[in-house]
Amino acid sequence: IPYTEATNPDITTPVFDAQATIYQGIIAELDEAMTTIGDATATGVGVDDVGENDVYCGGDLQKWKRLANTLKLRIAMRAYGADGASFAEGAIDQAMAAGLLETEADNVLMPKDFEISQWSAACYGDIWWNFGGMGSKWTMGKTMIDALRDNNDPRLPFYAQPAAGGTVTFTKPGGSEADNWQDRIDFITDVLSDAGVAITPVYTAADSTWTFEMPENMYYVGQPTRLNDKTYSVAAHQFFSFPAAEVVAAKNSGNDIRAELVMSTAEAYFLQAEAVVKGIVAGGAGVAQNHYQDGIRHAMALWGVSSGDIDTYIANEDMALLNGTDEENLEKIATQRWIASFTDGFEGFAIVRDMGYPAELASGVSDFTIFAAGDINGDYPQRMRYGNSAANSNPTNYAAAIAAQGPDQQDTPLWWSKSLEK
Repeated sequence: IPYTEATNPDITTPVFDAQATIYQGIIAELDEAMTTIGDATATGVGVDDVGENDVYCGGDLQKWKRLANTLKLRIAMRAYGADGASFAEGAIDQAMAAGLLETEADNVLMPKDFEISQWSAACYGDIWWNFGGMGSKWTMGKTMIDALRDNNDPRLPFYAQPAAGGTVTFTKPGGSEADNWQDRIDFITDVLSDAGVAITPVYTAADSTWTFEMPENMYYVGQPTRLNDKTYSVAAHQFFSFPAAEVVAAKNSGNDIRAELVMSTAEAYFLQAEAVVKGIVAGGAGVAQNHYQDGIRHAMALWGVSSGDIDTYIANEDMALLNGTDEENLEKIATQRWIASFTDGFEGFAIVRDMGYPAELASGVSDFTIFAAGDINGDYPQRMRYGNSAANSNPTNYAAAIAAQGPDQQDTPLWWSKSLEK
């Protein structure tokens, strides 16, 4: 994308810079910002203190400095190991030697506005309630619900609601819609059973129907990702968990609205654990585990989990221990980072591409009786496409970028992507 020439008003067709150049440039800008802040704690005194207008850090410049340094660590860790990223290791060392987000008060969250119209500043809930009927009321994904439920993670009721359940009857369609219909019924039955749902569908031959009786408001079940239209027709909304009420509360509804996640203290600890496991910085297994468990504690506390429930999880769950090979430990760190990114979809997307976990997502889909192939044959998307505007308004530099990095399609990996190792 354009970077070095992007803000020059005299250049209307800026070059598309290499990804390594952009990452290195952003790190330099963060360093400059941190140097500018120095030891300052506020923007000024009296009328010069504009902290009340700061929706991220409340005017605390040292918190801004810790945020900038943690972002530097995230960027450098993502670049580490990629071709042309020789700058990354030094940046990681610098970031870990300086102040990072560290305490519960350091979480950077943006409170949702209650006054500006949803058409100017929408939250999740505005889309949930006001667009497309049930089509806009997305369900929780299977990967997330499984990761929480199967590891006794106390965040589960803070992230999601039990599935509504009830009685649902499906009638076998006619024509080509009937092809593999029973396979899809069996697939949904297995998804429910694997989630622990006590369910035995009943088939009625006279009218070719399957009836599901699912206990109401009892089970947490995630909807499998990337179902095709035919499978989606038997994936009833009431089979799957909705997000927690706080996540999808609408503006001016009288309900609390979940603050927007900008960057969490938990991520700072997970990044440090990853750096130790990869051997970028010294520390050993004990230090890595301490960082990892501190990350879990902060991630859970951010959602209101009690200290007692956090202690129980840390003491009893294998998921709380870095007790495997380096790759197994990195999988746990990546999974916890991904869980902690909930409501920050772009960061969750980046974690999967960067670290290859959760593997259920990173590996894509291949059974096209059940799943949609999409435009990239079931692979996990690696990037957004440029779109027609870039190609039409800056064709020469657009063409040069495509020649350098690969086709303008969703399965062309970014420069740091884990998929390049396959």
